[in-house]
Amino acid sequence: MKRHIKYLILLTVVLFSSCIGEEEYDNSPQGNFDALWTIIDEKYCFLDYKGINWDSIYTVYQKKLTPTMSDENLFEVLGDMLDELKDGHVNLYSSSDVARYWIGTRIIRGILMKPLLKNTWKPTIALREEPNTLF
Repeated sequence: MKRHIKYLILLTVVLFSSCIGEEEYDNSPQGNFDALWTIIDEKYCFLDYKGINWDSIYTVYQKKLTPTMSDENLFEVLGDMLDELKDGHVNLYSSSDVARYWIGTRIIRGILMKPLLKNTWKPTIALREEPNTLF
């Protein structure tokens, strides 16, 4: 019985000491900016390899924030900040927009993506009579 109690105490100590606290951010333009910047700073492994000074990027893009900016403007700033990584695998999604780096991103996001997401432009695909064929 003593042996089981020792294991129970050890298990309890391990479980409670291994909890990782996460920093909480305000739901504001500055809070969302800081949260995204911190995630990239702590978890993106190619900053040094690519020679990216992430601290200077913070300074540049933080100046573009205002406390009353719209969600769309904040999304644009955050997407532009992520574009600095020049990595097509780093994407930012919202219910109304997508920020993604690839050649021609600004044209696709600015002209094609936003109208598509606002349901003002819809692609048309013509199907032949045979199933699963396009022309």
